[in-house]
Amino acid sequence: MGKRKFAASILGALAVSLLPCGSSPTAAAESAGPQQPVEYLHWPLPAGDAKYGAIDGRHIWQYVVEQAKIAEHYRDNGHPQFWGRIAGTSADTEDAQWLQSKFRQAGLADTRIQTVNYLAPQWSARSWRVAVTDGERSVQLTSAQPSYGSPETGGKQLDLEIVYVGSGSQADFAGRDVRGKAILLVKESLSRQIGPADVLKRAEEHGAAAILSTDLRGGNFTAQAYRAYTHVPAFLLGTKDGQTIRELVGRAPAGHPPHVTIRLDADWVTNQKSYLVWGTLPGTSDETVYVIAHRDGWFDAAGDNASGVASMIGLAEYFAKIPKNQRRRTMIFIGTD
Repeated sequence: MGKRKFAASILGALAVSLLPCGSSPTAAAESAGPQQPVEYLHWPLPAGDAKYGAIDGRHIWQYVVEQAKIAEHYRDNGHPQFWGRIAGTSADTEDAQWLQSKFRQAGLADTRIQTVNYLAPQWSARSWRVAVTDGERSVQLTSAQPSYGSPETGGKQLDLEIVYVGSGSQADFAGRDVRGKAILLVKESLSRQIGPADVLKRAEEHGAAAILSTDLRGGNFTAQAYRAYTHVPAFLLGTKDGQTIRELVGRAPAGHPPHVTIRLDADWVTNQKSYLVWGTLPGTSDETVYVIAHRDGWFDAAGDNASGVASMIGLAEYFAKIPKNQRRRTMIFIGTD
C-alpha cells in the first residue's frame, strides 16, 4: 500500500484572533499588543475526546503574544509604518528561528530551516504621509496605508484636489471631473482590496491621479491591502479619516475644494529570501500527516497567522507526549513563508 499523505491547514481555532486580518488599531492600542483572552471562549469536547482537553488554549495564546512581539521588535527598530513579520525581512528570520526553537522544545525530530530564495522582487514601502486640507487647517490621515505594490511619488509630494465618488459606479463618476485629481471611494464590502478591479480601472480611465479608499467598518483601523495593480498611488483609509475627507468636501465653498497631499517612498527589493521551518514526529505506519501554517503577516498579525502557528505548535506538543508506538501516523509540521 503506497504512502498516503494528508494536508491540514491550521487556521487557529484554539488560539485567540484579536484583530481583523492585516489590520492594526490606533497607535495607543497598537503599542499594548495582544490582550488577555476572555474567559468565555470555551468549546465542549465531544464524547470520547476528553483527552484533547490537554490542549490548553491559554497556553497556546502565549505563542500568539511572542510572535506579535517579534513583529513589534521589527517595527520599533526602524520600520514604524510598514511593519510586521513580513516575508523576506529580518523579522522573518527572527520568526523562523523562534519557530524552530519551539519545535525542538516540543520534542520534534529533524528540525531544520530551509531557505527559500525569491525569484521576483518584493515591494517594500519605506515611508509615506497623506494629509487633507481645506485651506484653513491640515489633517494628517494617520490610518492611510498604501496598497501593496502602489506606485511611489518619485520623491515628490503631490498636491491634488480631492473628489468624492461614492462607491465608484458609472453613475458616481457621471458629471464629475476627476482628471489630475485624487478620488475618495467607499467600498461596499470589507475585503483585503482597496476596491473592485472595475472601479479602480474606471477611476484611472477618467484620469484620477491618486486613489483613496475607505469602508464603513467604523473606527480608524489601518489595514494593509493586497496589490491593486493601479498606475497611480493608492491608499486604504480608516473610516474616521474617510469621513473627515467627505465632511470637508461637503462643506467646501464653490471654487475652493479641499486638497490632499501625498508622498510615498517605496521600491522593489531584490535578492530576498524566506524560510520553511520543518519538524517531524515519527509514527508507526506508512501514513503521513502534514500540518501547515504560514508564519508571515502584517502588523501584529495575531489572527493571520500567529494563531495558526500557535495552534500548530500546540498540536506538536500534544502528540509529542504520546509514545511513538502509539502514534499511528508520522506527522510533519511546516511553518511556511
